[in-house]
Amino acid sequence: MECFNEVMPVIIYLLLSILIIVLIILGLKLLKTVEKVNNMLDDVNNKMSSFDGILGFVETTGDYISAFGEKTMSFLYDKFNKIFNKKKGESDHE
Repeated sequence: MECFNEVMPVIIYLLLSILIIVLIILGLKLLKTVEKVNNMLDDVNNKMSSFDGILGFVETTGDYISAFGEKTMSFLYDKFNKIFNKKKGESDHE
């Protein structure tokens, strides 16, 4: 029993030392993985920022086309309204 009381703490300390070493190794691998992911995200961010100018141009162009279409349709609607209201007004007087 005395031998067990002397050997058991040594075995526990040895296993705890191995566990600490394994955790340190896993932590270092995790840090390397996080660094690689961070670099990849930086690359993606740089590539997306290069597209920002193009996307801004496309968005602005789309807005202008939409505004032009709305103004054109409003103009045509007003003209057709005037034409049909005049004809309707003339037929009411007769």
